[in-house]
Amino acid sequence: MRFKTTSVFITSAIIAFLLPLSCSNTMPVEEDIKTISDEFKSFWYQGKAEVANYKLIQSRYGELREGDASFIFVTEPFDPERLVKKETPGETTSVFKVNHTRKFVTGIYPYSIMTSSFTEVETKKAAEVLKTTHSSQEWCGQTWSQLNRSGKGYNLEQYSYFEQEGDVSAQFPYAQLEDGIWAQIRFNPGQLPQGKFDAIPAFHFLRFSHIPVQAYDAVGTLAKEDRWTYTLDYLELNRKLEIEFEGNFPYRILGWKEIDKRNPNRSTSGELVHSEMLSYWNLNAKADTVYRQSFGLK
Repeated sequence: MRFKTTSVFITSAIIAFLLPLSCSNTMPVEEDIKTISDEFKSFWYQGKAEVANYKLIQSRYGELREGDASFIFVTEPFDPERLVKKETPGETTSVFKVNHTRKFVTGIYPYSIMTSSFTEVETKKAAEVLKTTHSSQEWCGQTWSQLNRSGKGYNLEQYSYFEQEGDVSAQFPYAQLEDGIWAQIRFNPGQLPQGKFDAIPAFHFLRFSHIPVQAYDAVGTLAKEDRWTYTLDYLELNRKLEIEFEGNFPYRILGWKEIDKRNPNRSTSGELVHSEMLSYWNLNAKADTVYRQSFGLK
């Protein structure tokens, strides 16, 4: 869904431009969100983000490491041409942003990983990911990747400290993005891809596995029980992703497993500790560190 900005939105955009930059979201005017359900609109356009922290068990170097994984779900105005957050007047589309971070320690040194995906808000069709970015930092070096949707598919830019992983520029035909699955669950699980299809695995998996960024054969299934479970099984990678979530709106994600089919005992998992709707970008004073306690964060 794309639209021209009205004078109401122009005014708010100018105000936002004059203020210090922050992560806060902007509520589109009524005519801009007419295709979004009232349920979705009232929850995701209330000026807050859902912050969720998970107990992370991360498989790395043949061992399981304890850590924290966080998801930030929030709506934002987006420039449909430049594919960046819109902060000035002009054409705008609304996106559902998912920021996913992982922090854990291997021996003496730490890992810090972040993946962001931006999915265009349109409930009448399957959600479309406009952009995905990924970065990984540890003491050996850092990597950074960006996948942008274009008229012909996806454009990849990848930069890395490591010789065989960077620098890369490439183009891919359209395929399902694993990093976009999380947003699709929050939109409408009934639209999740099922059956056999091509999928580009999560960037953190590609980075850890040192395999090319490309689409691989996958099978998707959706089980509707007390907890709904979406499974994405990669036929040629010996990897299976299982995501558990609530079967009613807003389809809160309860946990996940990344199963190594060759050795299930070395599988990565995340279990929900706490989630809450917050305008977290305003909680940046020293006194606000008390919020971290409820999320189980140090």
